[in-house]
Amino acid sequence: MASKNGKLAMLGGPKAVTLQRLDRWEAMTPEMVQRVRQMVEGGDISTQGEKIAQELEGAFAEFIGASYAVSQHNGTSTLWASYFALGVGPGDEVIHPDFTWICSFGPVVYLGARPVFCEIDPKTFLIDPEDIERRITPRTKAISVVHWGGNVCDMGPIMEVANRHGIPVIEDCSHAHGASYDGKRVGTIGAIGGFSFQGVPGRGKPVSGGECGMVATMDRRLYERVLLFGHTGRAGLMDRLQDPAHRRLAPYGFGLNFRPHPLGAAIAQVQLARVREQNEKRWAYVQALNRGLEDIPGIDPLYIYPKAQPAGWYSGLQARYRPEDLGGLPRETYCKALQAEGVNVRAGAYSDAFGPVVGARHIPYHLVPPYSRGFDFYTHGRGPLWEGYEGYAPGDYPQTRQALSRMLQAPVLTDPEEGAVDQMLEGFRKVAENYRSLL
Repeated sequence: MASKNGKLAMLGGPKAVTLQRLDRWEAMTPEMVQRVRQMVEGGDISTQGEKIAQELEGAFAEFIGASYAVSQHNGTSTLWASYFALGVGPGDEVIHPDFTWICSFGPVVYLGARPVFCEIDPKTFLIDPEDIERRITPRTKAISVVHWGGNVCDMGPIMEVANRHGIPVIEDCSHAHGASYDGKRVGTIGAIGGFSFQGVPGRGKPVSGGECGMVATMDRRLYERVLLFGHTGRAGLMDRLQDPAHRRLAPYGFGLNFRPHPLGAAIAQVQLARVREQNEKRWAYVQALNRGLEDIPGIDPLYIYPKAQPAGWYSGLQARYRPEDLGGLPRETYCKALQAEGVNVRAGAYSDAFGPVVGARHIPYHLVPPYSRGFDFYTHGRGPLWEGYEGYAPGDYPQTRQALSRMLQAPVLTDPEEGAVDQMLEGFRKVAENYRSLL
């Protein structure tokens, strides 16, 4: 279908998107506000409100079909506890995608282990199953996968490689609450999964509570190790520990307190009750937008693996730019043209959350100084990134670097206004049909 309006908005033409508001979804509900007010007035804002967090654990475990769930104060600590639960420690290696967010693998170094980066699949921006096996060494203790942007990793091949080598898989599900692969919810496919509930409802993680998170597993032993690692002083801790070696450590565990703030848990609990509806509405929007983009030059909708069912869609709807379709038009110019049309597409990753400059300059982690050159982490020449650490060269991971040079982030709408998708698609068509005027 050809564009209705010829001249580009950034050159003085009419905007494609004329709606004042694109999304009708009301993320902040009266129930949420009332719940928080009741807790504050009742004084349930410290250990007195711990019951709320435990209720959230039960509801979340039921939601994803996990045997066990443990609430924590943020997503970073859920992954730190997961690495610890699996026994990651000094001298170990953990395979992780070269593109993600630093908090996903940062805790590995605190445990004395090294992250070993892996290529991403350029079709999905997710960890490349074929490259995982090439990175395995006798020191590999775990494989960490990230369901980036709500899209789901190709867990079939990943689990086949992991099981063949006897290496457990950690799932970072922070962007993908309720997503699944082959009928199983993410967070229950590998050995253990971490979920972030960070952010403001509507703009944060799919289930959000300011700062909060959840660990999920089907393994009783891992569940108990998570409790010991970060739940010092938790009410009824000993009753939850069955292993005699673990029970001896209650109620102190290892002296860390990663329990969530009750207010964050309460907000997340309200959000969790709505996440199924939110996911259904977002999925309908994603399908409609992706169908429309299929015939428009310059952009490829993100590929979804056949057995995957995405959900959540935190950080925006990812897509791939194809400059060769548009005469080599620079990605930044393409994005500015779309923004002028009212389509808030940005280059790179996390641009909505951290600003367009950070997003446009997002680089793979093998180029970040602590990992590219090493770092005296514990001082005096100690730490996993110091002695014997070879680091990485700028030319490493060409597949990931090329993929990131094409990454685009489109907005995700939950309940689009009538005509919103059509107007957005009109913006893409206008830019594709008039790109020569920008060269």
